[in-house]
Amino acid sequence: MSVVRGNTSGSIATVPVDIPCKVTGIILTNTSGSSATVNVYISNNITGQTIRIFPQNMTIPTGESRERFDHLKIIKGDAVLITTNQSLDYYITLSPIKDDE
Repeated sequence: MSVVRGNTSGSIATVPVDIPCKVTGIILTNTSGSSATVNVYISNNITGQTIRIFPQNMTIPTGESRERFDHLKIIKGDAVLITTNQSLDYYITLSPIKDDE
């Protein structure tokens, strides 16, 4: 399992994966003094395709979190892209796909 975590107040993208894997969890926490507008996508640097994985212009009130725990399979070249207008902590877990998945 791999973890990507940090804080952004604009946009952040994970490094594109070089093998198929799955996003097993995303936690987003608003650390600013006002509500944050957030968009989260899977973006592919090979095809240029972008897929939204949270509601468009999702609002996260001050001090609150939004999370997603499932198994989003992603392909070579995919990255998680987060954009926000406030300070936002993020925690993303990635796991390799086993042969039987």
